Amino acid sequence: MPISSLTSRFRPYWGMLTDAGRNWWFFPLAALVPLALAHSWLALSRPRYDFTPLAIIGAAVLVRREWFAAPPGGHLWRWLSMAISGASLIAAAGACLLHSPWLIAVAFAGCSLFVIRESLGAGWLRRAWVPILMLAFTVPLPFGFDEDVALQLRKITSRLGSGLLDLMQVRHILRGNVFEVPGKQLFVDEACSGVNSVFSVIVCCLFYLGLVERGLIRSIVMLALSLLWVIVANVLRVVAVVSSAAWGGPDLATGTPHDILGASVFMVAILLLVSSDQLLLGIVPVPGLPRRLEVQVDPRSYSSRRPSLRGINLIGIGIGALAIIFIALYVVPSAPQKQRSQLVDRFNSLDENAMPKSIGEWERDKFETPTRESNHEFGEFSRTWTYRRGIVTASVSVDYPFFGWHNLDRCYQSMGWKRDDRKTINTETERRVEIHYKRSAAEFGYLIFAMLTPEGLMSEPETDRIGDSLSTKLANIRQLIGQSRSSASRKKPFVGQLQVFVESADRLTEEQEAEARRLFRELEAMARRVIGTSPSQVSN
Repeated sequence: MPISSLTSRFRPYWGMLTDAGRNWWFFPLAALVPLALAHSWLALSRPRYDFTPLAIIGAAVLVRREWFAAPPGGHLWRWLSMAISGASLIAAAGACLLHSPWLIAVAFAGCSLFVIRESLGAGWLRRAWVPILMLAFTVPLPFGFDEDVALQLRKITSRLGSGLLDLMQVRHILRGNVFEVPGKQLFVDEACSGVNSVFSVIVCCLFYLGLVERGLIRSIVMLALSLLWVIVANVLRVVAVVSSAAWGGPDLATGTPHDILGASVFMVAILLLVSSDQLLLGIVPVPGLPRRLEVQVDPRSYSSRRPSLRGINLIGIGIGALAIIFIALYVVPSAPQKQRSQLVDRFNSLDENAMPKSIGEWERDKFETPTRESNHEFGEFSRTWTYRRGIVTASVSVDYPFFGWHNLDRCYQSMGWKRDDRKTINTETERRVEIHYKRSAAEFGYLIFAMLTPEGLMSEPETDRIGDSLSTKLANIRQLIGQSRSSASRKKPFVGQLQVFVESADRLTEEQEAEARRLFRELEAMARRVIGTSPSQVSN
């Protein structure tokens, strides 16, 4: 086929492309597409944020409806548009340099805010506050605040569920967030992983409010009710799982029954929200007709073309290019994913004899292989050996895979353990965290844990305090400036968690703590053999 004939086929499309490029929305909207893809893909691997793709689609539907309802008009502060788009560009650049999924989420939110503002014109915040809030909920809370929210909700859910189980005369013991029934323990995360649905229900509530166009006051009341109904639904889920386990019924904590129960509870929460809205309508009716029936604007009757600023075009091109670079560097590459899969298969092949039958005075008692959801906050897989030394028991476990540092301390606090003290060992050859716990006058715990990557041990990037977390992140940025980009910005292809937890009736003596460290060293040596690292390798 002649070249001239081939180019003639694409000439009309090129004309359409250049014509669209003269509009303000072309480059920012083009940049939003790879940002949305990267943000959605990364969110699917995060606990509590797997609703992100649906939230983005719902927000887009609401914004599109507002755009069709009335043409954009009125004066907008151009400097604010430049500031929002410039901040998105900086966030996208930081995401590429530091490999930060959180900064990609921030860049997406900023770019979306700019597009919404420019699309709707004057009054954009009043018309689009609902989709803006929906998009804001897809950005993970920094410094582990979402973990703190989940922890508090688990506490509330477990206590309310225990009270209802007492009324039903179901035999159980509640220890922190762990329900114990004859012959079984149920962590609230297993009995009620619906705490992960809090943000999902809130986003669904916002979408519903946007569809039916409720006022601000009524919307605030509905959002408060959404939190209430989520707690109620999760309490019902806890009661169903624990009572079924106590009465010898089907196992509702795992597998398909667990998923069906979770979907049913989620639908109950949504139906309760709609029912509450209808009740409020009966008590306080909304005056007048819905705005959609009053406004009849044909979007074809006006032109949406506005000349774009050169600076906005350049920023849009930059954001889009950085988003594509981020996807190319960290999302698409198959080598890290292949290495990750290989290491997961190696650890999955471990059996009971992977750890010695006797380690000093410790004797191996049993071996377990829990399996969870792929994005579970405790890791999808675990290999757990239980050792005994008299009346003292020790749980020796390797949990995997993670995408970065996992603050195991929060998990034990959610099980009712109160931290007495915490010590971080950070040397050239040893990196671990040691914590003493107490749950009652006769329940003491001692935890040793660390994270291991193919490059070696992983240092702790943050603690519970915001100031420490900020200072550590600044130190990482300074380290990045002094290192080559290829070695500093590469994401760890595999992160495994090593832990030893000793439970006893008294606080451990120094000799007993030394014996617990011996268990940890054996576990670390075994994990290093599987992962293929030498003791001298340490990762930052």
